[in-house]
Amino acid sequence: MGPNALRFSESVLAILQAGGLPPRLAVQGYLLLIATVNGFTSPFERPDTARVKRASAGPTTLPGIPDC
Repeated sequence: MGPNALRFSESVLAILQAGGLPPRLAVQGYLLLIATVNGFTSPFERPDTARVKRASAGPTTLPGIPDC
């Protein structure tokens, strides 16, 4: 973890604890926040792009992947 990420995490934890959360719950909230942000900003393709690729591949190419 670099210095900017460490500074950010300490700031978020301080805000959560100042709001009345116990330290353990503050850490869990911080980890949930990071997991959510990383999930929405991951470099993988968007679900709608994957759906178009599956549709163009046809059912014989990808028989085990359901069409969503």
